[in-house]
Amino acid sequence: MLDWFAQFVEEASGYGKTAAAFLKKLQERGAENAADFEDCLRESKSKKEKYRDILLDFYEYYERKTGEKIETELRDKIIIDNPVMRRIEIIKYLQNHKKTTAQIADVFLLDDRTIRDDLLALEDGIEIAGTELKIDIAREGWEKYMENSRHPVFLNLDMPGVVAMTAGLLTAAEHEPLYADQFRKVAKEVCSGLTDYAKWRIGKMVENLEEVELYERTLSDSIITMMKSGCTGTIGVHSEGKDYLFSGCVISGYADGYIELNTERGTKRFPVSDIYLCESTLDRESTLI
Repeated sequence: MLDWFAQFVEEASGYGKTAAAFLKKLQERGAENAADFEDCLRESKSKKEKYRDILLDFYEYYERKTGEKIETELRDKIIIDNPVMRRIEIIKYLQNHKKTTAQIADVFLLDDRTIRDDLLALEDGIEIAGTELKIDIAREGWEKYMENSRHPVFLNLDMPGVVAMTAGLLTAAEHEPLYADQFRKVAKEVCSGLTDYAKWRIGKMVENLEEVELYERTLSDSIITMMKSGCTGTIGVHSEGKDYLFSGCVISGYADGYIELNTERGTKRFPVSDIYLCESTLDRESTLI
């Protein structure tokens, strides 16, 4: 079968050096059949996704040339070279299912070292976009199982989408007592990964909620602290549809809902409702919800 693969590589036009590199691996291994080919694929440290595609195309080529069909489970495997993306898929695969290390390695076509590294990382927990991914360990007799009861969700949303979704959750919490705690928990987790400006936008959309009262109180306290200390800081302002960032400024006054800033370009006055960031040189942590 190795000779057939060499012929396939010579005739194939879409894989170039990648197919030639896989052929060299098979030759060095002395591969003779499909099982040997797939063992070589499992042990590959890189380009595994591409090698899988090459093998599947070769199997079709071999069947056309010889009339012999090669039975394979490669199409059912989850093969991902990128470690982060693979670990996300492992988490999803284990949702509400208990699996052994061997079972996971078989599905993801991983060698012993790679599956061990992946599972150790997931046991400790990895953080992606503000969400912790972690597996649980269960034991039944001598057997060790991995499982996951969490459901990580990653949404590719723009600013309006994120703001609308989070504000919607907070609004729904006011009208659905049964799910209120869960709505607020999800909204809080989303907010933890947002910019101060995005949080400010959410606050403007749900101005009747307790969360916004916290926003206004915390921001006001930060303004007062910065004004009394006399230290410089950074102020973010959203006014008339535009964003302004004043760094190295001093708050010289605060009254009737307005703050007065001493900036490099002179004194400026803005309503507190337009402020979305107040960060002093004494405290670099975000002051918003």
